[in-house]
Amino acid sequence: MSKPKEYYWGASLARTLQQLKDCAKAQKYSCQHQPLLEIPLENVVLDELHLMLRVTDKLTKNLILHALEWDRKDNLNKPASQRTDKHLQDLVKAIVSCGVSFSVWEKQDADGKGSGLYDFTSLMGSDKKLLLQHLPAKLKGVVKPDVCDTVIKIWKVC
Repeated sequence: MSKPKEYYWGASLARTLQQLKDCAKAQKYSCQHQPLLEIPLENVVLDELHLMLRVTDKLTKNLILHALEWDRKDNLNKPASQRTDKHLQDLVKAIVSCGVSFSVWEKQDADGKGSGLYDFTSLMGSDKKLLLQHLPAKLKGVVKPDVCDTVIKIWKVC
């Protein structure tokens, strides 16, 4: 929200209502459904709070998926007794050190076995603000070195 409103209404950036409908039909650019109401887009005001909440949810989920994938690759040729979730635990420790209560767990299937799907603690707005303030400085060593600088930069921009 650092740019003036007029910046986003320029011809190169602004979408029309028809473009949104077309994107929804093709299910691209995160458009899953047709608009419910035909409100001209210039009359829509973004809800910054809920936008921030959604963005931080996505960023957190991406960090978790990154750690899970890193652990999976590290454990690929190891016997089951030697497999660890080191990178996921390092991430959880980094998040908890920001002053929030946080955990990640594997969802259970109908048989009570691990489903391979993971969920994490839903954070409230104040906890998300703490994450945005403190987590970027703690991501070195928690995220793979080849993407660490980019991830930190994205977290700082938010």
